Amino acid sequence: MPLNKKLEEFLVQIDRAGNKPFHLMTISEMREATKNFKVFQGHPEDVFLFKKEKISTVNREIELRIYRPSRQKKLPVVLYFHSGGYVKGDVEYCDSFCRRVANGSQIVVISVNYRLAPESKFPSALEDAYEALLFVKNENEYLDIDPNKIGVMGESSGGNLAASVCLMSNLKKGPSIKFQLLIYPQLDYTMSFSSYEKYKEGFFLTKEALEFYSSQYLEPTVDLKNELVSPLWTKNYKNLPAAYVITAEYDPLQQEGEAFAKNLSIAGVRAVHRCYSGMVHGFVSMPTLVEEASEACLGICEALKIGLNKK
Repeated sequence: MPLNKKLEEFLVQIDRAGNKPFHLMTISEMREATKNFKVFQGHPEDVFLFKKEKISTVNREIELRIYRPSRQKKLPVVLYFHSGGYVKGDVEYCDSFCRRVANGSQIVVISVNYRLAPESKFPSALEDAYEALLFVKNENEYLDIDPNKIGVMGESSGGNLAASVCLMSNLKKGPSIKFQLLIYPQLDYTMSFSSYEKYKEGFFLTKEALEFYSSQYLEPTVDLKNELVSPLWTKNYKNLPAAYVITAEYDPLQQEGEAFAKNLSIAGVRAVHRCYSGMVHGFVSMPTLVEEASEACLGICEALKIGLNKK
């Protein structure tokens, strides 16, 4: 399918603006520039209850944002990990999306402000994700959520984090995760799929940007086939939770998301893959620009309801 016309116009406007590509900016410039894209997220909806929480560990605090859609007790819960290549983004950037998902799914959404690179390299973000998982499990009475209905969800690098924390929970023998929802996730840091070359430039997310993010997040000595780095390389698919994986047609990451869902299915794990034709990486966060973003959000909400409430 041809590239969506509105996205095509959007990409032309970005090109004409003459701004430096993300990977050529300083880290502070990149983080500041990312805030400008929040306008495409749409107006934040009201939720029944919104609160900020902090997890205190030995050497750090992890900020959480909790979105509760109703007064109903013992709701399912999903931990959300934002996008940004592990270098940029935060819980404020994805606020509108988390509100839409909480209301649309009637599930508690907890957004995690994990540590970013290059200040904090792998596995810092993963450690924060796991601490958030422990918090949800151990404080289920305080949070008024169902400890047997815990899911994880992430976008792009956040999708990597969601998949990785499922593997870590298996390695550490819990807490159990019932469902994973991955939005155009990066799951293979070897970057060996042909989609990296096919869509390497001109479609919002570039191969150069992905290589830059990787260089900031991973030390040169890291094994790129370590399952906690690249979940696609795990040998333990059969022990992973059911999944819903979204990909975009014009995205360097398209093939690895599709392959991950296929590998889960081969292993006997329930997995649904949905590729959005004509879309680029990041489209789900652009409801004011493309209708498909709202369509995808509805699908996400439905998948969470089914995945976390399934007997």
